[in-house]
Amino acid sequence: MNLSAQNELNRRIRETVNRKSSRVVQNLGEGTAILKPAKGQCVIHTEAMVEGIHFDLTYTTPSELGHRILAAGLASIAARGVKPLSASVSLGLRYEQGEIFVGEFFGGAARLAQSHKIDLVAENTFPSPSFLVVHLVILAESGSQKNLVSKTGAREGHSVFLVGTPGASAAGLTALKRFGRRECESGLGEVLKAHLTPTPYVKLGMALAKTGEVSAMVEMRDGLSREIYRLTEASSVGAIIDEGEIPSAPFLQYASQRVGNNLSLWALYGAEDFGLLFTVKPKGIKKVKSLLKRQKVPHGIIGEICAASQKVKLKNLQGDMIPLLPRIWTHYARRAS
Repeated sequence: MNLSAQNELNRRIRETVNRKSSRVVQNLGEGTAILKPAKGQCVIHTEAMVEGIHFDLTYTTPSELGHRILAAGLASIAARGVKPLSASVSLGLRYEQGEIFVGEFFGGAARLAQSHKIDLVAENTFPSPSFLVVHLVILAESGSQKNLVSKTGAREGHSVFLVGTPGASAAGLTALKRFGRRECESGLGEVLKAHLTPTPYVKLGMALAKTGEVSAMVEMRDGLSREIYRLTEASSVGAIIDEGEIPSAPFLQYASQRVGNNLSLWALYGAEDFGLLFTVKPKGIKKVKSLLKRQKVPHGIIGEICAASQKVKLKNLQGDMIPLLPRIWTHYARRAS
């Protein structure tokens, strides 16, 4: 790409992402922006996705990819209960990915950013030799220390809540691979949307933090079995999860029947749902349940925190108490092999 083409590409990106904002002094683009300082503590989160590891352009449009990378970052911000302010995206492009691809990508990211009143700034592109690389940085503010939720505060006797429909993203990916996109759009649209354009619960995360009753919280990134371990290990506790209380939905049950996959496996081990898994103090259960009901989000009280010596157990649909072991997928496994 020559200098003139690069300048034109940068101009088009800025036209796509720029919006008037009192927080942005100047968006210079090409990796730089001048911002006003955050209130309270500043929270930073980084995210990266690599073609062939985290996404497949056979199934994902550039617009959906722009949405998805930002949604992943916002899910992590939501789990801290803080307010996202701005996001910066860097895009490593293959030679053949030009202005149309970049415009659609940033358009998808910009629409999600605008829906959450976030500024997209300091956007940047660079050449990549053989695969697409996406990198995201999000800045957020806590307002005060009290509104910042960690994953270390779960204690014995606290209830385990889950927001979202675990397994929906995994169902969408399975359906895409099994049937292809065109067939999935007929009858499987909701699991398709769950995988390609997931919804981060940003405002809900902030509202939960403000209650003062949430003791620990993580985003549903790597599947329920992995995330409950992430939470319990950080807090040095154990947990008992009731499979019968895990939120589900008719569209997910339909997908299970049509694809022929076990719904429980999706719910326990399916990744990238970007819901919220959190613990609540006993005195705060009523308050949190009321909040979730008003927000009209899928949710359930799926278990209770216990002593670390009891580890993590699952009460299955047959009523048996069995160990719940995390099935951990790692993108380093491919390189190690």
